[in-house]
Amino acid sequence: AGGLSRSTAGSDALGEYGRLCGQKCVDFARTGPLYGSLHDPPAAERWAEKGALLLHALSPELCKETREETANVVDDPAQLDAATAARVFHLYLPVYFWC
Repeated sequence: AGGLSRSTAGSDALGEYGRLCGQKCVDFARTGPLYGSLHDPPAAERWAEKGALLLHALSPELCKETREETANVVDDPAQLDAATAARVFHLYLPVYFWC
């Protein structure tokens, strides 16, 4: 999907949103109802990359960067409000990866 394209390197997604740990994203996604429907789940890096892009698009106020350092960096989806984390990692991304 064109709206979610950005390349990253390494196991964490960096961007305007902050840093998401890939393994924590996968661990959180596994607790959702759709994860088991994925026949070939993507690597942890893809969960973090696409999750960071979606979170920034849905809630850019969650993390605003300063020149010196990133404020309010979230590295774990469980640190987000429950509704946002569930929408992104239990619904939107599993459907995106399924297609």
